[in-house]
Amino acid sequence: NSRQKTSARALRAVLAELTRCRCPVHHVWGNHEFYNFDRNELLTSALNSKHLGEDPTSGAAANDPEGFYSYHFSPFPKFRFVLTDTYDLSVLGRQNGSKKHQEALQTLREKNKNENLNSPIGLAEQNFVEFNGGFSREQLEWLNQVLTFSDNNQEKVTVVGKFWCVGNEVIGVDFF
Repeated sequence: NSRQKTSARALRAVLAELTRCRCPVHHVWGNHEFYNFDRNELLTSALNSKHLGEDPTSGAAANDPEGFYSYHFSPFPKFRFVLTDTYDLSVLGRQNGSKKHQEALQTLREKNKNENLNSPIGLAEQNFVEFNGGFSREQLEWLNQVLTFSDNNQEKVTVVGKFWCVGNEVIGVDFF
């Protein structure tokens, strides 16, 4: 959609369908969102559902280019959902030259010796590709605080995020 400059129109079509739902819709961001929109566009779009969380200020202010998009909420007593920004450290969705973009690019170049950084060919750790992402230390600290709170309050927790999963040869878990 980005190449044809139809991303905004496609998003409007999807959102029109989602508005028919009679329940809150929580959005996670991944590579497909960042192929079409930058982080600032997403923060000001309907794909920013952070206002549905209990702590909408977590992850830094909306105008902080280095912030992360994560929040948590409890729809029922003793249950908590945590939405995470799995592209917090990534070359996708971060401005070229920003601290997190540079850190992600440096890690990619250390772990992925392929000319094409999108290629996992020959990699022992196939998650180190350009279309993937990861967590910053700040987000991990925030997540630890949320999980500690949930543990102290005996809550069941579901952590949500978009990540690349290709099976047991990469992450050691057989999903099929």
